[in-house]
Amino acid sequence: METAELERLLREIRSDVKQYRYIVEDLHKNFRGRAFKLLEVGAGSCLIKPFVPDNISYHSLDFDESHTFSFNLDDGKFPINDCQYDIIICTETLEHVMYPHNVMSEMLRVAKDDAVFFISQPNEYNFLQRVYYLLAKKPPLTDEPYLLVEKHQHIHRPRVKDAISLVSKYLKIKRFWFIWQSRQSGHGKLKFVAKFVDSIIIFLARIYPSMFCRLVLMRGVKK
Repeated sequence: METAELERLLREIRSDVKQYRYIVEDLHKNFRGRAFKLLEVGAGSCLIKPFVPDNISYHSLDFDESHTFSFNLDDGKFPINDCQYDIIICTETLEHVMYPHNVMSEMLRVAKDDAVFFISQPNEYNFLQRVYYLLAKKPPLTDEPYLLVEKHQHIHRPRVKDAISLVSKYLKIKRFWFIWQSRQSGHGKLKFVAKFVDSIIIFLARIYPSMFCRLVLMRGVKK
C-alpha cells in the first residue's frame, strides 16, 4: 500500500482507539508478500477487522456467537490447536479476565514460533483516574459497584509497570507505545480544543508514562 493510501486508511480509525492505528500501520508495513493468519483475542466488536490487509486472514475470539471462536476467556484452554497464528492481537482485554496469566499462556500456545504479538493494557493510575478517585468519583465504563464481573468490566487495576511486567514474563518486548487519547478529541463542539490538550498530554506521556499515558501498547515475540 502506498504511503498516502495508508495515511488515509489510518485517519478512518476512531481517534479514541488510537492503539489500533499503530497496529494497522505495522501490519501494512511489515506483513506483506505472503498469507498470514491473525487472531484477535477479546475482539469485542472487531473494530480492527476492516483495516487488516487483504493478505492477512482475520479470526476473532470472544464470548459471544459473532466471533470465529465463541469462548469465555476465563474458561481455560482456547478451542484452537497449537501453533496456528502468525499474529496475535489482544487489546484492552487482560484487565477484564480473572486469570490473565492463563490467557497469556494460551496466546503463546496457539501462536507460531515466529509470531508477533500486539498487547495493550490501560494505565489505571494516569492523572485523570487519580483526579476521579480524589473527588470520590467512579471512572466511567470501568467502575460500576458490584457489577464488574457480570458486565465484563475492569477487574484488575494495572499500572504501566504492572502491564509491562505481566507481558515481559511471556514475551520479549520489541517496542512500546505510551498512548494518551480522549473521547472528546474526535468529535463534539470542543474537539479542536481537546486535540490541542491531547497533544500536550501525549508529549508528557513520552516523558512520564506512569502519570500521563492512558494505555501502553507492546509489540513482542516469543522468548
